[in-house]
Amino acid sequence: MPQDVKKFIGVPFEELNCWDLFRAMYVELFGVFLPDFDGEYSCAVARKETSKIFERETEKWISIPAGEEKFGDAVVLYILGLPCHIGFVTENGFMIHSQEGTASSHESYRDSIGWKSRKKSFYRHAALA
Repeated sequence: MPQDVKKFIGVPFEELNCWDLFRAMYVELFGVFLPDFDGEYSCAVARKETSKIFERETEKWISIPAGEEKFGDAVVLYILGLPCHIGFVTENGFMIHSQEGTASSHESYRDSIGWKSRKKSFYRHAALA
């Protein structure tokens, strides 16, 4: 994992929720500014509200088959059946993400107990295609 990515590990959720962390990584690593949705949901864990935003916004991205994801892609994870959590793919099988109650972390979305059984979708921003 590149050194400039490691600084995004350990950031409190209260400072950067999952989308804001993803946005911060995109602007710093790629110079790509992603939209801010703070006015569109009541809080970062409002699953129904955030899932509607994710569904709308991912239509603008390139869908990637599982197993073909690479550094910089988005992994959208489903919680209670809704696509409402996002992680930054650091390498095939691993992501940096932020979750309520914890600091951002680097973990497997394939093998970790909390994520391996969840439905996932992968997307690539046009600037990285």
